[in-house]
Amino acid sequence: MQFILIQAIQNPLQFGMTKIQHDRIPEDRQAMISLPIMSYSHDSGTTISEPIGTLALETSTHPADTQWMEQGFQVSENVSKRLALWETVIRRLLN
Repeated sequence: MQFILIQAIQNPLQFGMTKIQHDRIPEDRQAMISLPIMSYSHDSGTTISEPIGTLALETSTHPADTQWMEQGFQVSENVSKRLALWETVIRRLLN
């Protein structure tokens, strides 16, 4: 998920954030992308659908310059693959 933080200033609820959560974000941040880190069962070798954390990147770079998006809010394939790789690494380290 990616969203443009400068848009969330006016309506944080639209992006699933409370005003208190949005107020914690440093003022210079303009874009954010996040992915849930899911629990992993070592016994079955499968992912369990219970998040144990969140992998999040935030930047003061203008959203159009991040190259995170292909069209609109569609995350680019390259970014999606890298996030999925890091989610797997972090998930296995935490479990």
